[in-house]
Amino acid sequence: MGNGQEKKIIWIASMPRSGSMWVFNILRQLLVKASFLVIPENVPKSDQTMIELAKQGLVDPDPQKKWVLKVHTHIKPDIPRSVFITTYRDVRDALVSWMRFMHSDFDTALKAALSMTHTCDYYTSFPEDRSLKIDFYDIKLKPVEVVCRIARFLSLDIAENDISTIVEGLTKERVKQMISDMDKKIQHRVEYGQALSKGELTGNLDGSVRGFDPQTGFQSGHVSSYNDGDWRMILSGGEKKRMNDLLGPWLQQKGYLLD
Repeated sequence: MGNGQEKKIIWIASMPRSGSMWVFNILRQLLVKASFLVIPENVPKSDQTMIELAKQGLVDPDPQKKWVLKVHTHIKPDIPRSVFITTYRDVRDALVSWMRFMHSDFDTALKAALSMTHTCDYYTSFPEDRSLKIDFYDIKLKPVEVVCRIARFLSLDIAENDISTIVEGLTKERVKQMISDMDKKIQHRVEYGQALSKGELTGNLDGSVRGFDPQTGFQSGHVSSYNDGDWRMILSGGEKKRMNDLLGPWLQQKGYLLD
């Protein structure tokens, strides 16, 4: 196997709000199950920190260490010792999900959605032998199959019943409960005047903050009651027209149906 396919550094590199954090956590658990030491132990908040951490993996000689790094910014496809997993989604759903998660207005979210299409095109163009593409809707409808694909891509020999157990621990309901428990603990500490570290919080676009779990990277609002296609009911007629005018060509190119 050539240096470029050593699979020392595994990047989850994708557009936002497309299931990348779920894949990130699934992957970390798969590698632990396969007896690897996963780096980093705690989840960084920024892409830049993730990229800096990759420098360790480029020179580390220990075959039992794996770097799992998650980014939305564009990184080069020829990084040594690296492979890539990219997730993608109907950008209309990603737009509304991002708008609600980031506490954003529609105009800002629409610009972000256009950027998401560029990021999706960038990462889905990576060479097939070094990248795995995952549709968000497959994550929702057939998660065990998706995780089996990830295991095969990384040449991990993990029994399917172990994969099913990992998936069961990261269902939407389980993650939602995990986040709820985190939010309650943060609120309890605030009410009792206990200090919170910067690592436990991150910012929204409106100046408010949300909880951040350093062990998983899951955050307040990461999982919501939003269902695919709800943008039809949430957005106004004018907003839907503007979204269609800007994103329609990309949606058609990717095979998504326009209203």
